[in-house]
Amino acid sequence: MDTATYRITVKKQKGSYKLPETPAVEATSSERVYDPELFRVKKRGALCIVWFVLAIVLLKVSKVVLFWKRTFLTLPLLLGNLGSVKTSFVILPLMAKADYPSTLLRRLDGAFGKDLDFWETPIAPFKLRKWIDQIEDFWERGPGAQPLNYNGHYHNLAVWGFEVQDAYQITAKFCEEKTSNPSDNWINQVPERSMLRTALRVLNPSRSTHQEDTGATQVSRAAQMAQKEGIENLIVFFGANNVLSTVTSLKYIKSTQKDLDEDDPQKREATIYTPEHFEYLLGKLVTKVNEMNVDGSKVERVFWGNVPFVTIPPVSQGIGGRMDSDKGLPSPYDNDDPNWFRRYFKYYTRPWIQENSFMQFCPKLTGEEVMQIDWTIAQYKKILKKKVDEHNNNRQHEGKSPDWFIADINWTLDRLAYRRYLEDSSVPPPPDWSSYEAPEAYRNLNLNTKFLRAKQGRRIEGGYFSLDGVHPTTVGYGIAAQEFINVMEKAGVQFNHRDGKTPRNEPILVDYNRLLRRDTLIGRSPLIKSLPFTLDDLWGKLEANDQLLAIFELAIRVFS
Repeated sequence: MDTATYRITVKKQKGSYKLPETPAVEATSSERVYDPELFRVKKRGALCIVWFVLAIVLLKVSKVVLFWKRTFLTLPLLLGNLGSVKTSFVILPLMAKADYPSTLLRRLDGAFGKDLDFWETPIAPFKLRKWIDQIEDFWERGPGAQPLNYNGHYHNLAVWGFEVQDAYQITAKFCEEKTSNPSDNWINQVPERSMLRTALRVLNPSRSTHQEDTGATQVSRAAQMAQKEGIENLIVFFGANNVLSTVTSLKYIKSTQKDLDEDDPQKREATIYTPEHFEYLLGKLVTKVNEMNVDGSKVERVFWGNVPFVTIPPVSQGIGGRMDSDKGLPSPYDNDDPNWFRRYFKYYTRPWIQENSFMQFCPKLTGEEVMQIDWTIAQYKKILKKKVDEHNNNRQHEGKSPDWFIADINWTLDRLAYRRYLEDSSVPPPPDWSSYEAPEAYRNLNLNTKFLRAKQGRRIEGGYFSLDGVHPTTVGYGIAAQEFINVMEKAGVQFNHRDGKTPRNEPILVDYNRLLRRDTLIGRSPLIKSLPFTLDDLWGKLEANDQLLAIFELAIRVFS
């Protein structure tokens, strides 16, 4: 959902993981429209304007960090804490270490109390801008822009935002060239080329000038480790970012040959890669992973994560009622119910745009486009399975046992989907579908895949996804980690206790109660007792006045 946003990671050695410090920043684009009728509501007046300036600043933050949450425990750490027989894991999706949007909202709480009064609202945007400017300066000109005193490379090679081809195309040298001369934009407080800044710190944290370091890619770093030390368990989790932009930008743009040939991710125009293009890119990655086992190197097992349906996370919201026909399109599932199309809504838009305020010129995807997106992702799933089966069949012909496995994150998220299947009992589920059975520790919390909402500082909806509507909360990562663990157990991975020696008894389970204690967005954390109260106020203003907000955002774009 880095799906990751999801990458190659490599191995735990002698009991400790080396994890890079990553800039928690990302720029995305969105377009909003406005209704001139809103100008006639005079009673909103100056207070309404100030609220929107404040909301704009917070929306700018959401574009900087995609509302990333506090991830004390991400998927790599959850798996790494379980250990293995050779203390050798290849772990992957690494998210932001700090919850900047939530942190900023909490700062507002601390500065102004639970509610922003009329005379306080003009001050709040300036305080927020100051905090955001500090983040930008840190990564562009401050300590975050300096080499790290660390000789070597990380076992976790995850980089947010990478597409399949970036794993073997983007080098540390390319990242350094693109991030070396940032500008200081007073209006647009976004660290420039933030994804490449992350990649540089992961691929070459010390800024070594040796050729193997400047030319390092995710794949080459993993190959180096395979050749020198061997890898027990390699996790490869790619593909979500080749289609995620459809729901974050609400634009449906198919890939072309130009996108395949373009090395710079910023210059690619596609928001969704066709199955043919995806198979071509994945085929190159599969070849490079296979090559890690040559020249005496050793990768014992490879675990692949497939691409989840990016249309399920609440970054986009279905409205306008259910689809009434399949528009001549095939179902994502084989042997599906004739009325499968009723799982989809007629339009998908921003999560704060409600039914009564939606208009045709609002940013949106159509239900037909979303059905095409899901069908495409279903083809991704089949393509990956075909590649894994081909590899294992070749091994069996050589008298060897299978060593590639798939963690079906796609099906896990599908079984968690709330609005698609559970909101309307008349909607037919896919073949063999059943609702995901939540862990016992979660069962009384009413967690679901809707957008996280709060009232008086307490969560009232959502819970599996953080405030960006894309990445999981800590408890959500627990679900994904358990799915990988289940596949690893079947593949024969031995999990040990933290001493690295004593075997753990089956079944191996994530400590979900620990996750609940650490997840500050679920509201049961002893560290932070509740969600920021400012979130309640801001969300209500966004829902009520998204169109007027667009005017101010447009003005900022013009002046910048």
